[in-house]
Amino acid sequence: MKKSYVAIVISLAMILCISFVAPASAGIVGSPTWIKPVWKNRSDAFLGSVDIAYIENTTWIFNVWVRNTVTNTTGHPMDITVKNIAVWFDWNKFYNTTTNVLIKYNDEYLFTINGTTESTTTASNLFTHRYRIYIEYEYTTVSGGTPATVKGSWTYDGDRFAILTQQQYNAAQASWEYSLLKSTVSTYVDDYAESYSLYIQAETESNTAQYYYTQGEFNASLQHYQTAINLINQAWTVYIGIKAEYDQNKLNKDKAEADALQAEANAINANATARVIEANALAQAMVINAVALAIFGLGFMFFGIAAIVYAWRKPKAQAQS
Repeated sequence: MKKSYVAIVISLAMILCISFVAPASAGIVGSPTWIKPVWKNRSDAFLGSVDIAYIENTTWIFNVWVRNTVTNTTGHPMDITVKNIAVWFDWNKFYNTTTNVLIKYNDEYLFTINGTTESTTTASNLFTHRYRIYIEYEYTTVSGGTPATVKGSWTYDGDRFAILTQQQYNAAQASWEYSLLKSTVSTYVDDYAESYSLYIQAETESNTAQYYYTQGEFNASLQHYQTAINLINQAWTVYIGIKAEYDQNKLNKDKAEADALQAEANAINANATARVIEANALAQAMVINAVALAIFGLGFMFFGIAAIVYAWRKPKAQAQS
């Protein structure tokens, strides 16, 4: 009976100890922030949705905020020491960083973690990957008068992490560059046959490049995109040349027409001026004639008056007896 009682007591003590040292929760603020990935929240024609992407053999890096919200089983706040941060990727490799950072209760701390992106011989570039971040911490408490170290961990799961080859990245960038050029020039180059012919060739190369990209043939895709970019640039150059020549010819024609109109206007003005001068001369002549006639009339009138006066005042001859 005593043995049974002792066994029960020991079992209860073990249960209490286990529950007492069970990992308490630690908190993360938001989600990890990846620093300078080549892609972020992108839709790719081959990989689909990509949250984060790095080029193989480059450095990946992220920041993560951790808030200490740990309490022991009695609800007492505890200061913790973050001992290690590990990142696991689904190519089955851990990347460990030893930290040994003390975080007081309810405080926050920013951790910066980095590593080298694997080559695509280890981590495939043909699909996206999953990853898990572990924050491993511990704190010391007293159990039955004896110090006890309690260990715990916090995790964050992510996915759609991509590793790219340089050619894969370059092909995707070339696709973006071609789309940008197309949106700029497509509404203009079809004005002239020479530029539109080059544009059609560029579109053919772009469609071929896109096909190869969706098949994972990134080298071939890049070559066709580069050809497409060269052709669409040529189309724009030809368009600019023809448009400039057309505009210059139109300018010359408009200037010639304007000069002709000006010459005609000048001739009309000269003719009008001559008519005004002629009219003025005629008017002056008419005035002179009128004045002359008036003077002649006055002279004739004075002559008549003089004749009358003379006749009236002339002595009459007396008759002889």
